[in-house]
Amino acid sequence: MSSAEFADLARIHPEAFTRQRALSLPHRVSMRLKLRKGSIGDELDRFFGVLHDQPLADGVSPSAFCHARMQLDPRALLALSRPLLEGFERDFTPRPWHGLRLLAIDGSTARLPNTDDARATFGAPPEGSSVPLARFSRLYDVLNGLVIEADRIPPRSASACLLVSIATRANDLILYDRGYPAFWLFALHHQEQRRFCARMLLAFSREVSAFVASGKNSEAVLFTPGPHARQHCQTYGLATDPTPLRLIRMKLKNGEIEGLATSLLEEQTYPSIWFKHLYHLRWGNVRNVASKSRTSSASAPTP
Repeated sequence: MSSAEFADLARIHPEAFTRQRALSLPHRVSMRLKLRKGSIGDELDRFFGVLHDQPLADGVSPSAFCHARMQLDPRALLALSRPLLEGFERDFTPRPWHGLRLLAIDGSTARLPNTDDARATFGAPPEGSSVPLARFSRLYDVLNGLVIEADRIPPRSASACLLVSIATRANDLILYDRGYPAFWLFALHHQEQRRFCARMLLAFSREVSAFVASGKNSEAVLFTPGPHARQHCQTYGLATDPTPLRLIRMKLKNGEIEGLATSLLEEQTYPSIWFKHLYHLRWGNVRNVASKSRTSSASAPTP
């Protein structure tokens, strides 16, 4: 955070971070990353008490901090996670799922200040909220407890396209809840050569309905896009060729039937019995992360 390269990335105005200030660039970033539990004045007192054994640096008031915060490009904060993730992979042995890195995409909403700027950018407060909400998506390493990538992206479709394209690898298995599956998403993974597993609505398509009616536990099925799906594929620059997927039936303890669709077609390599545990890994861990996010940032998970 003290490097000239980071300062170039963090500055919005050319003159920012060019002079020595009581509230330096590393101080500003550290305060932004710190979970704030009290007023800005109280947090500044605690922060400088730890650093300098005095309650507050000269000239650093809550209003001065707010002004300094506006000079920081938030994209610089995202860049800080990359060396941390690289260090984790370099110094530790990440836990895999049968040789694959297990990732989940999940959406959340974050509460914003009820200001004119926030409403102009994110829209008026939705029904049931008194403040504007920002929607964002995150790509989460389920077994290692790491957020690989996160960004503020309004539509789910755009978020999935971006996260799959820029932040995944050939040995990843990407997990989706039942609000995400669509033919264009299947086509995206086929184009990017990425593995995935998605919880499906049982009435998602005629292919899924026929599989449920068949009583089979697992079957490779060819998904064919309809007119609406073709239009979405054309919007995202994706092919509309029929896509082979494997459907898997799961019976939960309460007797409810759940369906999964996956690009892992080989029953011998990836037995169907593995997927019930996989199902619980994804949705149990992501719910825990969402709960922690609500506690720390007053955000609410996407239904």
